[in-house]
Amino acid sequence: MNDWCKNQFGWDSATQQAKPGNLAEQVQKSTVSLAQADQMLHEFLARHVKQGRGVLAGNTVHMDKRFLDKFCPKFTGHMHYRLVDVSTIK
Repeated sequence: MNDWCKNQFGWDSATQQAKPGNLAEQVQKSTVSLAQADQMLHEFLARHVKQGRGVLAGNTVHMDKRFLDKFCPKFTGHMHYRLVDVSTIK
């Protein structure tokens, strides 16, 4: 993890632990499993977006898509196969 990420997400390199009150600590303490998160994301998306219409977008979003394909297949199964990678617009 680079220094920017460590500062933003609260990771202490010296102790290899999450700093109290930061995102990294909240993730470590979470009781929501990946399967539960996938189900929650899918339910949210299904309420607001028609099947196959949601488009994943972001900066260099292909790695995000690969992560979601592996760990959140219900969510990505509801999405359109196309991506919008905003880094191509620069």
